[in-house]
Amino acid sequence: MTASWISPQGGNWLTPANWSSGGVPSSGQSATIGLSGCYLVSLEQSATLASLTLDAAGATVLLAPAFPLANVTLDLAGSLDLAAGTLMLAGGEMPVATALGGSAGATEITTYAALDLGAGLIGGGALDAAFAVITATGNEAFGPAQITLGDQAALLAGAGTLTLGAGATVTLGGVGDVLGGNLVNDGTLAFTGTTEINPYGAADFTNTGTLAVVSGTVAGNFADFVNQGEITVAGTLTLDAGSFTNQGEVVIAPGAALTLDLATAPAPGGLGVIDNAGGKVSVVIADSGTALDSSPAAAAIPPPACFLAGTRIATATGEIAVECLRPGQLVATARGGLAPVVWIGERRIDCRRHPQASEVEPVRILADAFAPGLPRRDLWLSPDHAIAIPSEAAGGAPLLVPAKCLLNGATVVQERVATAWYFHVELPCHDIIRAEGLAVESYLDTGNRGDFANAGSVTTLYPDFVPKTWAHSCAPLVHQGAAVTRLRRRLLARAETLGWQPRVAADPHLRIGARVLRPAAQQGALLRFLVPAGTARLTLASRAGVALETTPARLDYRRLGVRLGGAVFDGRPIPLDGPAFGAGFYPLEGRDTARPWRWSDGAGELALPPRRHRAVLDLLVLDAIPGHRRSAA
Repeated sequence: MTASWISPQGGNWLTPANWSSGGVPSSGQSATIGLSGCYLVSLEQSATLASLTLDAAGATVLLAPAFPLANVTLDLAGSLDLAAGTLMLAGGEMPVATALGGSAGATEITTYAALDLGAGLIGGGALDAAFAVITATGNEAFGPAQITLGDQAALLAGAGTLTLGAGATVTLGGVGDVLGGNLVNDGTLAFTGTTEINPYGAADFTNTGTLAVVSGTVAGNFADFVNQGEITVAGTLTLDAGSFTNQGEVVIAPGAALTLDLATAPAPGGLGVIDNAGGKVSVVIADSGTALDSSPAAAAIPPPACFLAGTRIATATGEIAVECLRPGQLVATARGGLAPVVWIGERRIDCRRHPQASEVEPVRILADAFAPGLPRRDLWLSPDHAIAIPSEAAGGAPLLVPAKCLLNGATVVQERVATAWYFHVELPCHDIIRAEGLAVESYLDTGNRGDFANAGSVTTLYPDFVPKTWAHSCAPLVHQGAAVTRLRRRLLARAETLGWQPRVAADPHLRIGARVLRPAAQQGALLRFLVPAGTARLTLASRAGVALETTPARLDYRRLGVRLGGAVFDGRPIPLDGPAFGAGFYPLEGRDTARPWRWSDGAGELALPPRRHRAVLDLLVLDAIPGHRRSAA
């Protein structure tokens, strides 16, 4: 028999008149709460049910002790089914013996409540918790559910193993969160706050899905940590583990930090590929005293310099595609000699999933960009691959300049690609070879050999391998200076002879969904827009370019749209360093000047307080980098 709640204004669980049966549901009965609206159901003492169903679309039901922080329990011998609506738990404890499920419902836990799950989330739905403890009491599997933990919340595996299924998403976004017990993540586990994992003792963790430290700090204590999926770190992640095995993908964003404090050294290849896109990776092996620190202040490990598949390399028998080269083949050097191939490095990168795509997306040097026949065909290189140029100050001795330092938006451009398949050629010594006729460097291992899929092991951890430094290079590496500026000017002049011209207008405008708003008025640098009523979010759009593409002496690799010096909405100034400026805006600059500024990247998101009437938005645009260059034809 099922009892239905019939009191739309809420009331006490133990009041018989609040139930359709005229009596309070007992341990052998099921209960349904199906009234729409927002109401409180309070518990004066503990109760036991067979199961509980919430199926009122649009309903919000607050289930709470009758007295604050009272130690009461609603014990479900069967399941909690959330078919529709939102169930809020505010205090007390709810053990669920079999399952918490429901494709459309949601549960919110606040105020030091506890939810004990006997068989996991199996039917979907959503679960939000703050100041609460969620415990999976056995070997549980969470299905396609959305679980969000706020401040001081805990998700714990009990005596068994908690599995987050392929459709599950768990977000820990508060301060003081705890994740504990043996865990298997087949879904998405995201961290945006401060989280401790296993603070009371080490446990096993296996990741076959996605683990993302979006922001904040995560520290974990593990017996065995195995990654077979994807780990992205944009905050700080510290893993203290008895053993660590990486068979998946680990990507470290610029400014982020990954620390591996390991009891024993990984097996050969155990660290796998850790793609450091400008962050810090520290590895400490307790039983050997070995430490690897890849922070810029220590031993910087830049992204490897590579050729894109299909690039033709000059050899003793003619030009051969780089992926077809084999150890022992003789490669022609730019100095006129021959050198045998020692190793061909290979790596395939999904640029779409990389936190800093510009670090790995290929640079394309158009045919004839340097001079007729140099290169003979379009040459595709990784951004850090160096090109050899003569030094006028050193009597023609070569200098090495990374391809990214020569971008000009015309004949040297960075291309957006989904996947890049990179190769590199190692010779007995670092040397200059020819690719598509252009003089470029061979591979120099400066600590990034492990970034290649066929490296065999992360040899930086073993005594039989010593990475080289740029002191072992065949020529000095330069990123800026007179020689680089001269070459960039020559490339721009050469581009103009090939028919390329700069584009001038930045075309700043607003986008609200699919709608485009042009300035209603303009006076000098001040643009005035008329924003429709009810607008809460819009995009400041414009053409964008890289500063160094059109200004040879300016070494700024950022893609910039417009430089904003002020914003006023409906008569009220918007602080340039405030929360209204979201994705697509760079941090505030010029704080010590009379007029600070903030650059957009060509598509900056701006949040506005909605107005019931059409409102005026004034933007002061101080500068722009339209930068795109195109053929006059």
